[in-house]
Amino acid sequence: MKKILDNYYDFIETFEKLLMSEYGLDVNPYSKAGTLVPRKGKIGEFEYHYHGAGCTVKKDDIICEYNIVPVNKPGIKFSLWSFSEYVNSSSALKKSGYTSDYIRNELEKLIDEGILEWDDIDGNPINIYIYNRNI
Repeated sequence: MKKILDNYYDFIETFEKLLMSEYGLDVNPYSKAGTLVPRKGKIGEFEYHYHGAGCTVKKDDIICEYNIVPVNKPGIKFSLWSFSEYVNSSSALKKSGYTSDYIRNELEKLIDEGILEWDDIDGNPINIYIYNRNI
């Protein structure tokens, strides 16, 4: 699951860097969505839509949902549902037949190993995972 998580991270990072380059940004494009960066659009091979607390990005058969807020900690933020959506939208990964329960158990192992952590609001954990490869 760690390799899939790294691919998820790379997918998001590639998309965000492309937007940052296109619009000359040194901050997350989400902070400029609706002003400098269109809330919905296409850049390169990516179709995207900034909404609520995050973004939906599509490329080929892959659907990638991720959260950006709360912006209390760095890293890619995602729910079990959004990560499962990514895994099961990819034709290559769909063949593996990963269920949400299996994915949840694997993500729990990554929390236990210190690779993932739970996000929180004012010290209260919420059901959002954080992955920061830079720590």
